[in-house]
Amino acid sequence: MKPRIDDPQDATDDESSEFDDIEHVEPLQNSTIKQLKCEVKEYEERMNLKGESVMKEIEERHAVDEKVEGQDYAMKSYKKFSRDGELESSRLEIQSPYLKDTLRTVIKHYPGVSLRGDTIILLGPLRCIFHYRKELEGYRQKVGDRYAKLHIHLLLRFMGKELRSSIRGYEANVGTSISNPAIEYKDLWMVFLPGESLITGQDEMNQILSLVSTTLIKANCGTFWRITGRCFTHDGTRFGYTHKHINIQPYEGTKTIRDFPILPLRYYDTETVIQRLR
Repeated sequence: MKPRIDDPQDATDDESSEFDDIEHVEPLQNSTIKQLKCEVKEYEERMNLKGESVMKEIEERHAVDEKVEGQDYAMKSYKKFSRDGELESSRLEIQSPYLKDTLRTVIKHYPGVSLRGDTIILLGPLRCIFHYRKELEGYRQKVGDRYAKLHIHLLLRFMGKELRSSIRGYEANVGTSISNPAIEYKDLWMVFLPGESLITGQDEMNQILSLVSTTLIKANCGTFWRITGRCFTHDGTRFGYTHKHINIQPYEGTKTIRDFPILPLRYYDTETVIQRLR
């Protein structure tokens, strides 16, 4: 089957819907700027004995009415658990102007995240914070505003707490294993940075793509990771860009990254080989 070449006028480029899964919160009408506490307020939603969903503060453990809760924290974390105690969903609401400015400056674009709303909402694992953790720390070191430093430090600490187990495995199997990096299946997304170069195929059939997204797909037969890349190709008549999807099936334990059917170019081989391949 010939690949479909994207229409040049198609709005699936840098400003595409894949990069703008927008969830905005309207700006406050009151022009008075509230003093935000440099804290993360955390809430959990669980089922009570009557089967009713109840949201509670993690520390104070009393029921919360979101409608009357004041917006006076730099960040708010919400987690929803199933009846069996399994985490179903999570979101982090960032209200700190220091953090909003920082994320817009450092990250700029990230698949599935809008950085343009009055409140920035991050759904699920804090992927974009992990992927840009070094850049965010570098920005924190050089920014002049003391309060900005504190708020960025708070965000990085919270990300580290939320992903503690995954980061520990990443550092052990990837960060300190340069010659033979490996990763657990559940943490596979950690080695795929949106926008970076990927390589797939073998020998003369090698192809380089630009990573668009890493998505965990849930199907009737189970789950698998779908890696989507943007590549330059042709349909026999025209040249252009198209999206290519490659799936990675579940595996036990850790797996060497170089054994994947698609992998970030930086893991492919030595720098000399990579430059020749480019």
